[in-house]
Amino acid sequence: MNLKEVLDKFAQKLKDKACEANTPLQESIDAFKALTAYYATQQKNRKNQADEESDSGEFSFADEVVNGRSPKAPARRNS
Repeated sequence: MNLKEVLDKFAQKLKDKACEANTPLQESIDAFKALTAYYATQQKNRKNQADEESDSGEFSFADEVVNGRSPKAPARRNS
């Protein structure tokens, strides 16, 4: 079993425990926060993998990202 499978299994158990009726509200909220962060990281990783797989080597405007930001268009001067 690899790390991803272990984490997925743990996340499932955490979700199940958080959803039980006798689980205190604060514990359920904390579990929700942890699972939200885990889910967001998984989605980001899936997107990055899809981007790498779909990279055709051709230029696109999506490639124009510097330090995580898209370049801004030059400001227009009112003359």
